[in-house]
Amino acid sequence: MKVLIVGGGMYVTGKGTNNLGTILPGLFKASTRNNIDELALVVTNTKSAKYAKSRFNKINKLFNTKIKFKSFPEKHNNVNEYKKVVEHFKPDAAIVCVPDHLHYKITSFLLKQKIHCLVVKPLTDNLKDGKKLRNLANNNKLLGLVEFHKRFDEANLIIKNKVNKGEIGSLLYAVIEYSQKIIIPTNIFKSWSNKSNVFQYLGVHYVDLIYFLTNFKPFKVKAWGQKEVLKKYKINTWDSIQVVIEWKKPNGEIFVSTHITNWIESNNSSAMSDQKISIIGENGKILSDQKNRGLQIINNKNKIQDINPYFTSFNDSSKFTEDIFFGYGIKSVSNFIDYVDKIINTNTNYKLFEKNNSSFEESLISTAVVEAVNKSLITKKTQLVKL
Repeated sequence: MKVLIVGGGMYVTGKGTNNLGTILPGLFKASTRNNIDELALVVTNTKSAKYAKSRFNKINKLFNTKIKFKSFPEKHNNVNEYKKVVEHFKPDAAIVCVPDHLHYKITSFLLKQKIHCLVVKPLTDNLKDGKKLRNLANNNKLLGLVEFHKRFDEANLIIKNKVNKGEIGSLLYAVIEYSQKIIIPTNIFKSWSNKSNVFQYLGVHYVDLIYFLTNFKPFKVKAWGQKEVLKKYKINTWDSIQVVIEWKKPNGEIFVSTHITNWIESNNSSAMSDQKISIIGENGKILSDQKNRGLQIINNKNKIQDINPYFTSFNDSSKFTEDIFFGYGIKSVSNFIDYVDKIINTNTNYKLFEKNNSSFEESLISTAVVEAVNKSLITKKTQLVKL
């Protein structure tokens, strides 16, 4: 199998952080189960391409593997380099990890070249483009998934099981608090944060999660936002966004989720992300603190860090190669490669892997909510969710 990565930022290589990212480790994990002949990574400038190659070489050494790897562009910066690479590399699968506003442009091109795609969230920022991608994937009989890794978090799988068994009774409402350090919009994603917002880029995770947990359908949203902090950095986007979503249950009753998001958290916070979810039912409630997983590191260099050991973890002292990287972030990437391998080598129908996964079809739910939220922020009015 030949795999292409489009993008080389924090989530791919760990750029701007002290870790090795999630996409590259996920692909190395997948290589322990599948025959990945070659990996190619394409960005828009040579500096980022060289950095990605250095990260790859480090992981290759850790795994003691000899996977072939090339990063592009090699000589000259080119925003359309991915088209040239696809033509010559001819990948079987691609992972798209670029800024939100480029998702449709790049993914539609890849699908037209008959390449299976995994796209980081959100699928797109509007339903029209999302449906076009879904149709392109179906018409070409391709697997299209969105990398909503929270579906793989063991804590969330326990919540889903409890909800499905009715252990807290009929669900009434949920409250989500989700924030990230201000270094994200002002440094790591500075070149494009003004083309996105914290709900679209980050909060969308919990829209998909609510749908995954309940299978309820969203039908109405109201959003509020504040612009005070980031404008001082000359970044024209929302500091924080609060969203109320009304969901319709199968019996016609209403479930309400409140999403409180910001990406102006102090850089002195003990974790990159601070996230909590509460789900209240008629017979009880479920509380999940996704930050306080019980592992805290204190030293003179990093002061205090609250580590989530279940997301993307690194253990270079493992005696077993397949255990060097582990976590639900890794799993969301490696599972995609598993699926494509079966589609290619066993002629398994791609539709089989859309079931119970964050397919393009299922991701239209969160895409529709993102679009309605963005409209509500501008109009300051309640918006219907058009599915």
